[in-house]
Amino acid sequence: VSPLPVRVLYILRGGVIGGITSGLLGLLRHLHPGRCRAVVITEHRSPALPLFRQQGVPCMDLPLHQRQAFLRRIIERERIQLVQTCNPITEGACVAHQMGIPHVWFIGNRLENDFAVPSPPCSLHVLHALIDRSSSAIVVPSRALARAEFPGLPARKLKVIPWGIDLPSPPPPHEAGGRVPLIALVANFYPTKRHLDFLKAATRIHRLFPEARFVIAGRCLHSPPPSVSRLSRRYRAHVVEEIRRRRLNAVMTMTQFSPENRIPWYRQISLILSTSIEGLSQALLEAGACGIPVIAVKAGGTPEVFQHGRSGILVHAGDTDAMADAAVRILRDPSWGKRLGLAARRRILTHFTAQRHALRFHRLYHELLPMRPGSRIAGQ
Repeated sequence: VSPLPVRVLYILRGGVIGGITSGLLGLLRHLHPGRCRAVVITEHRSPALPLFRQQGVPCMDLPLHQRQAFLRRIIERERIQLVQTCNPITEGACVAHQMGIPHVWFIGNRLENDFAVPSPPCSLHVLHALIDRSSSAIVVPSRALARAEFPGLPARKLKVIPWGIDLPSPPPPHEAGGRVPLIALVANFYPTKRHLDFLKAATRIHRLFPEARFVIAGRCLHSPPPSVSRLSRRYRAHVVEEIRRRRLNAVMTMTQFSPENRIPWYRQISLILSTSIEGLSQALLEAGACGIPVIAVKAGGTPEVFQHGRSGILVHAGDTDAMADAAVRILRDPSWGKRLGLAARRRILTHFTAQRHALRFHRLYHELLPMRPGSRIAGQ
């Protein structure tokens, strides 16, 4: 007899569409509905809400008050068997622990990076302890993040499951010839994304290769508490002022970036620069899958995807001159950039697909809820 599907509640933090949202959308597209039934709860008035509903996933927003009581009602009503928290939102972990339900905590980045408002070390220490004690499994997208964030956790509890890109049908390899070179940074507006490093590199690129044009694709955060939104808006204003100060207005465009229009958007881009240090960037995976050459910081999970000199160019964090010089070399030798992009595309479409991502999560769920008589899966 086929087992009943696992009923999973996903709790998504954040009031902006970013890598976590895109990754979860892709995961839910590829989890077999006969094996997994999903319910998604997002932060209050999140712009991600309609995206999940368009996929046919039951989705609702988390109220501003009495959040734990609300989660208990949803878990009971939907007969939830497992709770997955996406990044540091604590209510889901607490409720799952209280109700005796397995809890998976997905951590996509360094915890200090996930707090737009700087937090004291004692707060991060408490959060680490909560994550460890309240979780049946902790999932991170790269080995580097596992070593940096949870070096003492046993392998049975700490799982590395890389992001998987979810392009409806991967477009043919990107061709940049015959157009004005367009260099992009895909990053929402908070300080750890290091937009100012991108502007430093852009200044040097523009001086050495005046035909180049630049675009920043990102949104301001709208997450509770209000201080996060204020910081994001101030940071964006600082980026705008720095563009003006560096006299880049005529060659720089700022736009938003949404999962639903990402393929035609990527097709316009000649080169991606990534200045932030992340667990693993969903945007870089998508760009690489489109065959766009990537120059990124040699940190976090990026070297696990892009091999320096073979499928991308990696530089040390903050070395904007090296980033700019590599960009100019690619602009002057498009055939080299094309080789880098094709190598990245082959690697990503082989090893970093949403299908592989979903399969590994499906296996994890069934490890946590083994299918045996009397188990929550077989017996519910």
